[in-house]
Amino acid sequence: MNAQGWFEYVRSLVVEQEAQRLRIEEAEAITAPKGQQFGSMGHGSGLGDASAPIIKAMEAKEAYDRRQVVLERLLEVAYVVLYGQDGKGGLASRRSATDADCICGYYLMGMTWRQVADEMVRPESEDGPQWCKRRAYRAFEWMDEQRM
Repeated sequence: MNAQGWFEYVRSLVVEQEAQRLRIEEAEAITAPKGQQFGSMGHGSGLGDASAPIIKAMEAKEAYDRRQVVLERLLEVAYVVLYGQDGKGGLASRRSATDADCICGYYLMGMTWRQVADEMVRPESEDGPQWCKRRAYRAFEWMDEQRM
């Protein structure tokens, strides 16, 4: 697997994990205890097991936590590749900190290229996202050549 393919894999996990986190928050909001109501209340049949959504939310949270542990290990490796063990090495020192930051923002933080560009280039720049993409792609080519 080349460098870009590996970082794209990590990004897919980052994006999916964030989406799962949002789904869990929604499920927890639905299953959270509600305040007492003082109005009249009907007692129709058909409610079924009220604990099923709670159990489903708990299982989703457990799966999320297991995936988060794996993702955090992958992110640690990726940060070492980009910035070195001590934060003063890796791609940032051997090629360019800008390249490392572009890759970090898009692939490890799950930002869009526009968001990365907003952090990296002047606001009046019209091709900021493309500039960041090119920096990242050239850095991947360099990593593959160096076998980082």
